[in-house]
Amino acid sequence: MADLRIGELLLSESSKRASWRGRNVPLSRNEFDVVALLANNGGHDVGYRQIYDVVRGNGFFAGHGADGYRANVRAMVKRVRRKFVQLDPDFAALQNYPGFGYRWHQDG
Repeated sequence: MADLRIGELLLSESSKRASWRGRNVPLSRNEFDVVALLANNGGHDVGYRQIYDVVRGNGFFAGHGADGYRANVRAMVKRVRRKFVQLDPDFAALQNYPGFGYRWHQDG
């Protein structure tokens, strides 16, 4: 599997490692999969359900009600964003689309 470069982000699918501006981002395997999904769809909105399906599998339900998974996605994205910000205080590539999901902005 080839590495994928999207702006300042470098993803290595074979090792499940990510780097931002040449520095390793300490992502878990699930976090890596979410970043890869968002980055591979760079500039396009990815819904909460699609993000959650990458982590738990299609149709898995958790939390309260039909949209209970959204809180889990928000918590994971918050952790991911924090890891990038620790490396780069100006990090802004991971953007929220309120009520829908997230997007990866290449120039962030």
